[in-house]
Amino acid sequence: MKIRHWLFGAVSVFLFSCNSGYDRGILEGLEPVSEESHEGFSKDLNAEYFFFFAPDCPVSINYTLFLREFSKNLSADEKAYLIVPSPFYSKKEVVDFQEEYFLNIPSFLDPENELVKAFDASVTPEVVAVDSVGKVFYQGRIDDWIESLGVKRRSAQNNYLLKAIENYHSGKPVDPNYVEPVGCLIE
Repeated sequence: MKIRHWLFGAVSVFLFSCNSGYDRGILEGLEPVSEESHEGFSKDLNAEYFFFFAPDCPVSINYTLFLREFSKNLSADEKAYLIVPSPFYSKKEVVDFQEEYFLNIPSFLDPENELVKAFDASVTPEVVAVDSVGKVFYQGRIDDWIESLGVKRRSAQNNYLLKAIENYHSGKPVDPNYVEPVGCLIE
């Protein structure tokens, strides 16, 4: 039994690390929340960051300030996207969410959970960072500010995403490249 669990874990890690890249056509096929969402599509990006958020998820709401500041500080060859999964949200709800929390970031509805499935995302908020060829170099929590549902620290002790980006840009191994996210389940 232990061998089977170990083998499953090893295969999972292997498949995650051998991701040959996401299909950019999925993103381009999603429903943009506004016309600006499709502006600036470029195949010459060094990194892309997909933030899976839900407008009514308290944990997502807690990370809106981070997302706002993060998206303002990207270099010209990086792009961040707000992905709202599930068929339960309308464009108006997403626009209202962005306006309420001052999120000026390209946003897409993913009503069929196509990008959710492509990245195997499970909760909101969850971030997926991909390199210039679309290979995932980090996925999971933004940081450990939220210890568990309903439990927050005064401040984050581990900034998983920022450390992964720093290591990626400096050519160092990204470790960990996955941290179990905490949030609202994607339906």
